[in-house]
Amino acid sequence: MPKCVMLDKGITYRPGGKLYPCCLWEWGDDQKDITSYTEFRQVMDKKKKGMEGDNWIPECDHCRQDEKYKGESFRDHANNIVEGGFWEMNFNNTCNLACRMCNGSLSSTWASLVKQNKDLDWHTDYKDISYQDHLKYDKIEFYHELPEVRHIKLLGGEPMLMKEVYRMLDYVMESGHAKNINLHLTTNLTQPFNEYWLNVISKFKKVQVMGSVDGLGTRYNYIRPNSNWDDVLENAKKVRDLQEKYKNLTLSISSVGQTLTAVQHWDIFKFWEGIGIPKIDIEQVYEPHFMSYRSLHPTLRKKFNVNAGFEYDPKQWDMLLKQMAILDKLHGTDFKTECPELFDVL
Repeated sequence: MPKCVMLDKGITYRPGGKLYPCCLWEWGDDQKDITSYTEFRQVMDKKKKGMEGDNWIPECDHCRQDEKYKGESFRDHANNIVEGGFWEMNFNNTCNLACRMCNGSLSSTWASLVKQNKDLDWHTDYKDISYQDHLKYDKIEFYHELPEVRHIKLLGGEPMLMKEVYRMLDYVMESGHAKNINLHLTTNLTQPFNEYWLNVISKFKKVQVMGSVDGLGTRYNYIRPNSNWDDVLENAKKVRDLQEKYKNLTLSISSVGQTLTAVQHWDIFKFWEGIGIPKIDIEQVYEPHFMSYRSLHPTLRKKFNVNAGFEYDPKQWDMLLKQMAILDKLHGTDFKTECPELFDVL
C-alpha cells in the first residue's frame, strides 16, 4: 500500500510561496499551484484518500518509478525517519553554479547564462525559470507548527548563499526550538563551514549535511562549470573531520544518475567510501530527458552495469549532443574529449 507520511506531515515551500508535500511532488494539469496553507491541507486530505488500497496518485510518480526500478524511494525513506512535522524550504534559485543537468528555476547562474545568450537554441528545460518570486520572510503561514516540527530540510539553489535561510535559522534558534529539530542541509560543498554554521551545528538536535556532487575529478568539473573538484573535495573532507568534534553531525554524498556519469557510477561509491564518507546515494535524473539514461546506449548500459529504468531513445542522444555543443562553446570544453566512452558503442 503506497502510504506516505509526507501527505500528513510534509511541507515543501518553493519560491513564490508555492506549497507541496515534498520536493518530488508534481501537480497535475488539473491543479493550480497552491500558496494558501489552509487550502493546501484540505487538498492533502483528498490526496491521502486517493492513495488508499494499492493505488498511486499521479503526483507521486517519481517514487513509484524509483520503487519499480531501484527497489526503494524517497517515500520509503520518509516513512522510516519522519517524526513530527517535516519542512522542506526552497526559498529561491540563488546558486553559484550552472550544472549541465539543471536549469534557471533551480539556479540563478543558469538563468543568467540563458538570459545573456538568449539567441542560442536552448532546450525548453534549460530555459525554465518558472520560480522567479522570492519568498518574503513575513509570509510564512505555518510558524505556529514549529513546536511540533522535527525536521527542517534546506534545498536550493545553494542554501548557504541565501539570506532567507539565515533569517529562518536565526528565528528557529532564537525561539528555542532548534534543540528538538533535525536539520537537513543539501549543499554543493563550494561554501566553507564558517563560525555561523558551527553555531548552527551546536544548536540543532542533529545536522545532516548532504553534499550534492556529480562525477569525480575532471568529469565533475565538466558537469559543474564554475566549480572546482579540488576545492569541493577539500570542503567535503573538512565536514567529514568535523564529525569527530560534533557527534550530532553526519555527512553524506548525493549524486544524480545521468548519462554523463554512467561510466563512474560504481566508482563514485568506492571513492567516497575510500575517504571515510560511506553514505552515498544516486538518484536518477528525470529531466531534462536528454541528460537522463534515456540517452545512454544499451551497449553502454550493459558495459557500465547501470539499471537505467528508461528505454533508450536515440532522439534524446541527438538532443544531448546538441545541448552539450552549445554549452561547450560557452565554457570552452569539448563533449567528445571529456566523455569519450559515450561514443564507443560499436
